[in-house]
Amino acid sequence: MTKNCIVTVRGEQNYPDGVQDNEPIELITTGYYEMIDGRHTLAYDEVFEDAAGVTSNRIDCVPGSAHVVKNGQINVDMLFEPGKSNLACYTTPFGHIDMAFTASSVECEKTDEAFSLKIVYTMAVEGRYAADCVLELTAKFRPKKK
Repeated sequence: MTKNCIVTVRGEQNYPDGVQDNEPIELITTGYYEMIDGRHTLAYDEVFEDAAGVTSNRIDCVPGSAHVVKNGQINVDMLFEPGKSNLACYTTPFGHIDMAFTASSVECEKTDEAFSLKIVYTMAVEGRYAADCVLELTAKFRPKKK
């Protein structure tokens, strides 16, 4: 069953050089959630301030792994599995960047009121370590209209 929800996405990237801004990024939007055969799926759209157009996001999660796909202004297909390094090509209107993601943990949980996902990972850009990252998503289910 598909559930409408309010999605909160919070991303934090801690850079080793201290030069870059380490402020967390947060997005609040609407989306939908469904669970089919033990797989959690969350979908939502995001709009970037400095670019025209929309990026559609789809996250599939099973215990121990998460698959994040972005299509639109930003295009990327990322797989997060603890202890494994996975490559991805991050494409923007300005070009593409080869990245690698190595997750240390992937935790997802569903209650009657919400779904949550937390991914802790390191990111490498063009073959070099870039940052320690945390991605947290919460989907609060909206009550059904009567």
